Amino acid sequence: MPTIKDVQKVELDILKAVVQVCDKHNIDYYLAFGTMLGAVRHKGFIPWDDDIDIYVMQKDMRRLKKACLKELPKKYFWQDQQTDRSVPQLYKKVRNINTEMYGSRTDPEVEKRKENQQGIWIDIMPLFRAAKSKKLYNLQIKLMIQYQFAVIEQRKLHLIKGKNLISTFYMKLRELFFYRPVASIIFAVMLLLQSKKSHQWLHFGLHSIIYRTEFETVEKIATDNLLSDDIVSKKAYYDFEGERFSGFADYNSYLVQSYGPDYMTPIKRSHVENYDNVIIKDTELDLKSEQ
Repeated sequence: MPTIKDVQKVELDILKAVVQVCDKHNIDYYLAFGTMLGAVRHKGFIPWDDDIDIYVMQKDMRRLKKACLKELPKKYFWQDQQTDRSVPQLYKKVRNINTEMYGSRTDPEVEKRKENQQGIWIDIMPLFRAAKSKKLYNLQIKLMIQYQFAVIEQRKLHLIKGKNLISTFYMKLRELFFYRPVASIIFAVMLLLQSKKSHQWLHFGLHSIIYRTEFETVEKIATDNLLSDDIVSKKAYYDFEGERFSGFADYNSYLVQSYGPDYMTPIKRSHVENYDNVIIKDTELDLKSEQ
């Protein structure tokens, strides 16, 4: 049975491949969330963490996607709403298709049908320029929430079959000619609201913001997800599992904002409870040394 070390080794392999593409095309990236925390606190993975996160600026995302689709080895799959319509997230993933691992929030209907890619992954989070005023960046958040709603509804219609041929046809019409164009229009407006005059950036965590709207106001979500230019504009390199990767130079401000002032005190958390369902068929990886 695979161990967390095996999962981490697969993820590190994906990260190195993506970073190679970023470096080749002069695309800035930054270690994010628990990956940045792990680099600072452990010089590698947090021992119980089974995930890797990086930031890439939204303006570079299309260029990165194009390069990854062309240059990454065939065992890697770039996953977003265009390459896999069952995906609900705003952020992107790169998965190793020679593996399988289901996250704790996987929709049972998706898991049962297995129509989407479920390989071990890394997350690529977009950094958006905030709008030029508080009122407008609150609107950005509202649009992002509506975007997520539209994509999730599109996903449901894509995955679930109707009771008969007519209802299935109707569901497909709603998916193709309502929710998909609505999501595209909302996303385009979100991008238009970005302002080069803004000194702040919007970023989003691992949990879809849609899960947070039940107990947090739009304004609080906006405030929690703002990073200043002072943090984003300067990068440094950090040791991570014997490699060197870039992150925010002012890691302290970023980690205090993300985890609080006691971020150096470990709190155990992982995405899955056990690794019984993990399958690794990648013959290029030497996992025996990690047991």
